[in-house]
Amino acid sequence: MNKSEEFHDLVKGMLDKIHATQLNQIRRLADIIARKTVEGSILFAFGTGHSHVIAEELYIRAGGLFTAKGILEPEFMLHGTKWKSTALERIEGIAKSILTLNGARSKDIIIIISNSGRNPVPIEMAVEASEMGMEVICITNIEHSKSIESRHKSGKKLYEVCRHVIDNCGVPGDAAMGIEGAPYKFGATSTITGAYIIQQLVSETILRIKAMGEVPPVLLSSNLDESDAYNEKLLRSYFEKFPELEWLLR
Repeated sequence: MNKSEEFHDLVKGMLDKIHATQLNQIRRLADIIARKTVEGSILFAFGTGHSHVIAEELYIRAGGLFTAKGILEPEFMLHGTKWKSTALERIEGIAKSILTLNGARSKDIIIIISNSGRNPVPIEMAVEASEMGMEVICITNIEHSKSIESRHKSGKKLYEVCRHVIDNCGVPGDAAMGIEGAPYKFGATSTITGAYIIQQLVSETILRIKAMGEVPPVLLSSNLDESDAYNEKLLRSYFEKFPELEWLLR
């Protein structure tokens, strides 16, 4: 077996494991998100470093929920100084300000993505959101997280402070493939599995909103000819129903 086939089999195995072990949890959480969405809640998503990619996957996505909002703070992304986001995600005491500045409310939901689940900012984001009364979901790598120490003063990891946990079923260190004689591994999987989980969660949510007799707030791709008119009509109708959301979702 060559390395391309090995990586394919590794990823397929992880997706199969997520389907077998996490689908019931994803469906249960879709019930919550669907109910709260029709009541006017926003679905936030936050991650630092490469985990921000999963938050962005949720946001302004073709076939996705218009009511989803990524918390995409540039300082925690990777287009600045090379190690900036790594350094900043270890600083305690800033998560509350991030939530406040992004307009999070007690009736909203947040998905926090962190593969390791060990750094202070994602952990504090979960704690602060929980104290606000938000529904808090995390996507994390349980095996990795259990194999390391927390960097937060509480000693807890992300999965230990979140009410709802989805395991991305990865391996410690994220990179999943090795080569004889090398001290490193390669072939990271958390972006692939995270995007899969997010799209499963959104799809299940949309199906439930439709089953409730409501119109799911689903965006069309901006690269379809009819999309601009459709999406603008969707936004107008939603803001008429929930005017308080206009400043948050524009």
